[in-house]
Amino acid sequence: MNNSELIKLYWDEFKYRHQHYWTLFFKFAFVIIFLLAIPFLYQEKLKDFIEYLRFIPFVSGILSICISFLLLSEDNRLRIIHNKYKKLKNEDDINKKYMKKGIGIYVSIMFAAIFISLSIIEYLIIV
Repeated sequence: MNNSELIKLYWDEFKYRHQHYWTLFFKFAFVIIFLLAIPFLYQEKLKDFIEYLRFIPFVSGILSICISFLLLSEDNRLRIIHNKYKKLKNEDDINKKYMKKGIGIYVSIMFAAIFISLSIIEYLIIV
């Protein structure tokens, strides 16, 4: 493979990883929000299962932590691909700060913090 083919290959992989990261983010954010909304949406139907509804915030909190780690690993893959792409294009000094830490780290931490906070708030409301 020549250099231009490798650049195209890495760019396509970068676009795929970027799309995959945000797809995971929005899919699991929707799942967690739906989980947290269940006790409020179906109050009348779930009156008999009030003891079990207390577990929903714990499940959503644990899921938030797991998804945060998944997003962190996906961000790591994204940065590796982007660094290889930049190296092939000889753009080592462009966006150096982004590639050291990456915005994905902050988004992943924010994801966990927001949804764990929502889980705690919901638990306090339900109890």
